Amino acid sequence: VVFRVAYGSDGSDMENDGIAFDDIWIGERSRNILLEHFTNIADESGFNADALVDTIASHRSEDVINIQYHTNFPDDDPYYNYNPGEAGARILFYGLTRAPFSFVDGGTDDENNASYYSYSNSQTKIDSTDVIKRSLVPSKFNIELTTGINDKILTVSTKITALDNINAANLTLFLAVTEKKNTLPANQGGKEYWNIFRKFIPDAGGLLLKNSWLKGESVSITEQSWTISKILNNSDIKVIAFIQDAINKDVYQAASVTWQDIVVGMKDLAAGEKINFVMFPNPVVNRLTILFGEPLSDETEIRIFDVQGIPVLTFKAESGIDRYIIDDLNLKQGLYMVRISRKG
Repeated sequence: VVFRVAYGSDGSDMENDGIAFDDIWIGERSRNILLEHFTNIADESGFNADALVDTIASHRSEDVINIQYHTNFPDDDPYYNYNPGEAGARILFYGLTRAPFSFVDGGTDDENNASYYSYSNSQTKIDSTDVIKRSLVPSKFNIELTTGINDKILTVSTKITALDNINAANLTLFLAVTEKKNTLPANQGGKEYWNIFRKFIPDAGGLLLKNSWLKGESVSITEQSWTISKILNNSDIKVIAFIQDAINKDVYQAASVTWQDIVVGMKDLAAGEKINFVMFPNPVVNRLTILFGEPLSDETEIRIFDVQGIPVLTFKAESGIDRYIIDDLNLKQGLYMVRISRKG
């Protein structure tokens, strides 16, 4: 670790005692930044704003979580029309009357950094420096997300842990689903859009949290679900959770999980020999679900290997089933490989 300070002077301050530093803190950042962007496909002036937000979100993906809501102004927008009630509720939440417009962590910042952007001139455009400054503000919560997909049903489980003693009214947990990438048809311009808002789970009102928290206290939220609609590829699904004060708009923490829709099979097998399966969640903690493309015709072996190719766990799946659930994996954190093979 290198800590370097650069100081410059024009030489006019000859009689002063020098400079001093105070309140230096070195530690791991705990905050993920929620960047909410409002746009409209009919607003040509918004294209540059969209590109700027896309660049910041992609280049700072470890720090920035991006949701892009589409508005019904200045003109019609198919992404808004997909879910006008919930998109409209978020527009009303911020009192917006024009787009493009962006909010960093709800548009409030105790450090007095810029945190909302109207793009009306060069001074009001979003600045990656302001975004990074916000990431240095310690978060008061940690959010753990677990997701799963079964028969087009998306499920979300959430665990919230307080990182400090907290007393705050109006704390609300919002669960949002976005589509990572979508391209308009050619007759609508053919433009590619990113991180498109699709749904709040259960709705735009969110889930009300309690007011008082002790440091280290954890609360698990009842599993929520949504029937996937309008998203063609599961791999484009991102689930975003954020805790926000519903009155002053301050965002306390955000977290996200991108669904990994991975279908694995042996290549170059004879017809009828191939076994397709999907595993979730990824990453997994203790409970792993394996869904098969069709019911197993024979007893099937499931083996888990470490990165050195050493088998660490073996299971037998009976014929006739279309899923196999492994509870209490009890594996050390790391990368593992799964091999599924038919008996004999």
